[in-house]
Amino acid sequence: MKIRKSVKYTTILIAIVLIIFACFNIVNTVSSENSIKKNKEVYSYKNKFNYDYSVDLKDNKYIDEKNLDASKKNYITDLIDNINLDLNYDYVGSTESKIEYTYKIIGQLNGVYTTDNEEMKIWEKEYVLKDEMSNTETSDHISISESLALNLSEQNDLVKSFQEEMGFSIDANYVVKLIVDIKTEVKGKEIVNRYVSSVTMDLAKKVTEIRGNNNVEEENFIAKEYTDEGSINYIALVVYIVIIIVAVFMFISVIGKESTTVVKDRYRQELNRILKICQEKIVQASSNPIAENSNVIEVKDFSEMIKVSEELFKPILYWFCQETDEAQFCVISNNMVYRYILKK
Repeated sequence: MKIRKSVKYTTILIAIVLIIFACFNIVNTVSSENSIKKNKEVYSYKNKFNYDYSVDLKDNKYIDEKNLDASKKNYITDLIDNINLDLNYDYVGSTESKIEYTYKIIGQLNGVYTTDNEEMKIWEKEYVLKDEMSNTETSDHISISESLALNLSEQNDLVKSFQEEMGFSIDANYVVKLIVDIKTEVKGKEIVNRYVSSVTMDLAKKVTEIRGNNNVEEENFIAKEYTDEGSINYIALVVYIVIIIVAVFMFISVIGKESTTVVKDRYRQELNRILKICQEKIVQASSNPIAENSNVIEVKDFSEMIKVSEELFKPILYWFCQETDEAQFCVISNNMVYRYILKK
């Protein structure tokens, strides 16, 4: 039995591809190195922070209250005596562990000079508000609460003196930072966490604004990488073996068969090409349009038919003769007929 050469070679190619594909996957399925690296969450923790404050006022004839709460946010600088600041921090872990932690509170004076809409930090001075404290707890939760009484008269006077002596203005503020460093270990994974909170107060301005990120909660997740050795997928193994058997059968069934080459029908190709490129000029006739008494001029090239059609402003009539299996094209003008015959 003969088969087309294209079918034979396509079948052989498909069979080879299937064999290679199945063999590759069989090796991967049974290989001892078929392990997968995965990440598994072993621990999570949250940093929680909030602050509250009140402002003690100096004796003055303008404001009757001696103490203003945090709802005001803006305060007349020259009337401020003390700022009472409460800082609260919580560390919450997903499981109990041995937690080593240190914390301290610093005050930072910052001076910024602005020129051409560009800010340049030109001055920084640091104050220790709370010496570093350290502790160790076996727990899933640690809590830090500290209260400060801030008198910023010295810092305000220092900024004013700076501006007077240097001869230019700056934007200055005072930032209170609670810095917490935490270290713990869970399932052989070391976890290091640093949290820095800040509360900012303006300096050397007519009105002092107190601002910062309050009621903050940040959650972090810790994952540990492990290797999943897995197991052999026997169903997949059987499927790949079946694919190999089918592919080998396909290969054997066509390799010994004689192949034939299909010869292209040039006649049909040429006819379809003419009908496609001249579809606007061609009119198909149901019968032979040439009368018996017509003078027929045979045209050897179809391109000449196109020229005749354009010069005479006449369509090209197309008629297919079933008896002779020929396609006839003609242009008729009076008794003159220009004819081109496409033969097999």
